[in-house]
Amino acid sequence: MNGLHTGSNRTIIPDSILIIGNGAFYGRNLTSIRIPKDVIAISGDAFWNCSSLDSITVDSGNPIFDSRNNCNAIINTKMNGLHTGSNRTIIPEGIQIIGTKAFYGRNLTSIRIPKSVAKIANDAFWNCSLLDSITVDSGNPVFDSRNNCNAIIDTRMEMLHTGSNRTIIPEGARIISEGAFYGRGKLTDIVIPESVEIIKKNAFRECLSLESITIPETIEPNEYFTGCDNLKEIKYGDKVLTVTKFIALTPIEEPLFQVLDEQPEFPGGVKAFVEYVKENLQYPRKCRNNNIQGKAYVNFIVDKEGNINNIEVMKSSGNIELDQEAIRVVKNMPKWKPGKIKGENVHARFTVPIAFILQ
Repeated sequence: MNGLHTGSNRTIIPDSILIIGNGAFYGRNLTSIRIPKDVIAISGDAFWNCSSLDSITVDSGNPIFDSRNNCNAIINTKMNGLHTGSNRTIIPEGIQIIGTKAFYGRNLTSIRIPKSVAKIANDAFWNCSLLDSITVDSGNPVFDSRNNCNAIIDTRMEMLHTGSNRTIIPEGARIISEGAFYGRGKLTDIVIPESVEIIKKNAFRECLSLESITIPETIEPNEYFTGCDNLKEIKYGDKVLTVTKFIALTPIEEPLFQVLDEQPEFPGGVKAFVEYVKENLQYPRKCRNNNIQGKAYVNFIVDKEGNINNIEVMKSSGNIELDQEAIRVVKNMPKWKPGKIKGENVHARFTVPIAFILQ
């Protein structure tokens, strides 16, 4: 097949190669690559997560691909589509399509979208952690970057297609696209205007520096923030929801045991635990009104004295307010009967399900 299966940081692609295969350079730290004129097929994921890739050239005479005007990108010549970009890509005039994950995992800091671009893959700029500046040329009939918002807006749909670390979401935007801010590493806070009606899944996925977000009261804080490990608060309406993924009430420095002679136990056993949850669970009003149900699995440590420590949601209910209530119920539990090994009390982890079911 004359196909390149796996490449390295120092690969020089031989002239006779016809195909560059799936994930051939995935995650490599290569800084430059040359595509010989014989290459006629390149897998869409061949250069994913190559964060250091600065230079791309395609040999003249290649019948399928080019890198016109020293653009530092792989262009599908017939389709006028940008297949693979680099940290230093300048998208040429005449390009109509930016392909799937074209810039996935790059460390580019800015990008300009020419007026000729009519289609951008939803995931074209996912995981570009340093992307600060986005501009769309005036005269583009499909996209705009109104009011210097540092984002790509789908003009007809009023949808924020792709955001950056410095995006100011413009009033009038109705939709935030799936993965719009996926992997933006320097985004610390964002305000979503009241005009926004829909936030699609993973819109802010793995924005690792995101600490605060303000959303309209009409939108449920839900699965948009997967992997936002530093998120501290969500403001919506007149509420401020403190995001508590982990509560360390008392540091546990001694060893933890999982294989026990006697497991930790709620006072009175399982039936008593079920009754405690029934009596103490306060179903969040907004979730009740919107018929939102779910089950959170909450993990914690029962120390040698039976105290509850290090509370953590191990599996989310799918709704932040339900998760918060599950944590509150567990935090307020009475002392447990500690776990034992050879008759001695020990620190041990335990997980309980907290179910939210509307009758």
